[in-house]
Amino acid sequence: VSNKALHEVAIPNLELTLNDVLDRPLLRRVLSPQDLGFSQKTIAAEGVWEGSTIITVVPPEGGGQVSGYRLTAFYP
Repeated sequence: VSNKALHEVAIPNLELTLNDVLDRPLLRRVLSPQDLGFSQKTIAAEGVWEGSTIITVVPPEGGGQVSGYRLTAFYP
């Protein structure tokens, strides 16, 4: 995520959506930076926030097969 502003901004939350073969949502979760183990709370002026983490997701029983995902950054 990049910050093009001339001042620092908060790190956004991430919405992870797992989709089936027809692109229908099977599972949706909102993850905060703290949920993902990041201690940084802001992105510096004209800075970039990068990170990686491993997420293990177990789809609900009978919920269909996961075929794709969508990751959206947003501010609550």
